[in-house]
Amino acid sequence: ALRVAARGRIRDQALISLACGLVGLPTQALGSSEHTVRTREGFEFRFVNDANRAAYAANASAYPLGAGGYCALAVSGFDAACSYDACRAPACLTDANSYEVAADGKLYFFLSEGPKRVFDSYGAEAIDGCNDHIGKVEAATGRTCYNTNIFDCHPYPNTTRRRDDAAVPPPRRDAAAAVLSPRRDDPPSDQSPGSRGAPGHPDKLTRCGDPGAGPVLNGVDVVDAFNAAVEGYKRAPAIGSSNYAVTTAEGFQFYFSTAENRDAYAANASAYPIGGGGYCGLAVSGFDPPCVAENYDACRAPACVTDAGSYEVAAD
Repeated sequence: ALRVAARGRIRDQALISLACGLVGLPTQALGSSEHTVRTREGFEFRFVNDANRAAYAANASAYPLGAGGYCALAVSGFDAACSYDACRAPACLTDANSYEVAADGKLYFFLSEGPKRVFDSYGAEAIDGCNDHIGKVEAATGRTCYNTNIFDCHPYPNTTRRRDDAAVPPPRRDAAAAVLSPRRDDPPSDQSPGSRGAPGHPDKLTRCGDPGAGPVLNGVDVVDAFNAAVEGYKRAPAIGSSNYAVTTAEGFQFYFSTAENRDAYAANASAYPIGGGGYCGLAVSGFDPPCVAENYDACRAPACVTDAGSYEVAAD
């Protein structure tokens, strides 16, 4: 089945303006408590060797951290999964493409390569968003903002960790939460009462979209998506048009980019199944940490086709 990934995938929709944590910050090569630098505010940085520790101690300003070490896409304000001006989302080092030193000379971390690509596509706007939001937090809390609590990539499928282990703590509010206001307060019209938690919480999956809200997947041509997958995921699937539409018996509309694709779907819709209802596959699976932290079986999170790496035809 076709699954689509969320733009900015995993979310901890607690406001970035929540007070930041107080323990150690992991680095690409995890440091040791034998080589540490503690700041005047009590934050501890760990290093892999004494040479790195000495370099940082001598000139910490040469190693600036962007977005406080949280997922930079979420902090920038351009994460589609964030209902606020900025979100505090987990980051981790899944591979060599999950961090970067950006144009402003700061070290930024991401949950994975996908969010980094989206962040990079916004260029200076994303960097400015991070600096602005972190600056507001630090002004409100009176201390430096560092990610010491959700630099974590678990739980995930195929690991030894169970979903109920909840690696990411539930979102919390404090006096600083008023610094960044929500962009929207009300749940979408197609959402049942109570299916959205308080602002800053993931949406519980209690129902899906209404046929009258718009075309399925906002018009993504699902036939072209399957074709693009067969071609090796070298491109994002095409967006369809109302000129080439198929309406199901329930009233859902699918848009296609060509008459040929429309006819192929009309002739055999079962050949093009959609997984996760078209919502973010991770959130619906029940393995999304913010969803786990709320004790939900599944969450309803946004998805979109930002690039060739944001969808897949899975083993089913």
